[in-house]
Amino acid sequence: MIFIKRIFREEKEGLFRFQTAQQEHSPELEKKVALKIAKNNVKRLIPFAAIILLIEIINQITILLTSSEDSLRAAYLPAGILMILLMVSAILLAYLVLRRSFAAAGHCRLLYRSFWWLFSLGMLVFIWLEICTRGSTNNFIYLLILTAAFPLLTWKESLLLFCADTAVMFSFALYSGLAPQQMLQFPLIAIFAWILSRMLYSSYKMNEIMMAQLKISNQKLMDLARTDPLTGLCNRRGIQEQLQEILPRFDHPVRTGFLMIDIDLFKKYNDRFGHEQGDQCLKKVADTVKECTKGPYDITSRYGGEEFLVALVDYSPDEILRMAERILSEILALKLPAADDEVSPFVTVSIGAASVMTPFDFITLYEQADRALYRAKNSGRNCVAMNCSGQDTGNFS
Repeated sequence: MIFIKRIFREEKEGLFRFQTAQQEHSPELEKKVALKIAKNNVKRLIPFAAIILLIEIINQITILLTSSEDSLRAAYLPAGILMILLMVSAILLAYLVLRRSFAAAGHCRLLYRSFWWLFSLGMLVFIWLEICTRGSTNNFIYLLILTAAFPLLTWKESLLLFCADTAVMFSFALYSGLAPQQMLQFPLIAIFAWILSRMLYSSYKMNEIMMAQLKISNQKLMDLARTDPLTGLCNRRGIQEQLQEILPRFDHPVRTGFLMIDIDLFKKYNDRFGHEQGDQCLKKVADTVKECTKGPYDITSRYGGEEFLVALVDYSPDEILRMAERILSEILALKLPAADDEVSPFVTVSIGAASVMTPFDFITLYEQADRALYRAKNSGRNCVAMNCSGQDTGNFS
């Protein structure tokens, strides 16, 4: 007895486990999963309705060709026509809803809920005809199985639908005088169908939530792989990947500039103020550079140590030079105390600039900016030096 109770408890937890876990999800994630389920239900309508449509057409042809009872034909014909119209309408409406660029979850839910209520009503009509003509309730079993297996319904939706179907079937059975043994099958079958519906919905929803969370986690890992943890800027890998995403958007050659920025005498700064203060200096310089480069295709990265690399896409040489000079002055305006006054009483940077027309090779352009940076340092620091080339240097990679 204890073993049986434990089995039931474990199965119950398996069926309803996602309800407690669901509370830990963000509202945005819940909305995404709800929309995915709603759209999936609409997608399922199309093949399901097409199969039922084909079956009903075959049934109608068979009845017309083989049945000699006029009353049977008269009963089945209008019911069959209404079912065919329902299937055609469902296919067309599902197609129109899915064709929209943004299908609202509410519209999708309204469509598939309305369909299943109307389909259940149509099937109950056929079940009534089957009881009257053959005394068979097999179609009721088919109705419950189809309702359990095809739509992804919440427990409230499926429970309401199954209870309504079962209540109508009891009325039919009582009116038709079916045996009690047959009537006892109705609630039992309905309960098993509801459990099946619940299991399918729970499994699908948990799978969608897990996939969405996995996607979020993968995106976070990708962001971490592309981001410098100290400054929040992208790293070497990040700037190359972003350029690979941006440059193909242009269908014509564009001039791209690199700014190689180096904090002057940063080793002395760390020796005098300590590495913690040095990290604060890096953050403030990074924030200033990022504040200056807010163009739609500007990319700012920490390339290593005290060096920053800025990519400026679709800039003229004069614009690149002005951007470098602005960064130079904005960092000086921070008035961060320098390690000594060899260059300035405040922290300064040296900037090497280079530009080239696309397509270009990343390493080649970087080396040009790096050579310009050394010229700026040899010129006394706290200044800008620039290389500019109009020649292609190969494909970007």
